[in-house]
Amino acid sequence: MEEYNFCDSAGVHSFRFIGKLLPDDKSDYQAIVSFCRDTLATIWHIHGGCLPNKVVDSHLKVIGVAWRRWRWR
Repeated sequence: MEEYNFCDSAGVHSFRFIGKLLPDDKSDYQAIVSFCRDTLATIWHIHGGCLPNKVVDSHLKVIGVAWRRWRWR
């Protein structure tokens, strides 16, 4: 929940929720189902979208950073 803990200019922390609030009756299965259908979504990102031999090599490693790669091991 920390991603919703905001700090204002006076340094006061408070929680803020963006979007619809959860139903008041958390035991109401249909209300929860409806909430989820109305508010949740999925996103996706295509991997391997870099130009071969321009940005990544044939093993999909970024070109030009090999000198850094050995330090991370």
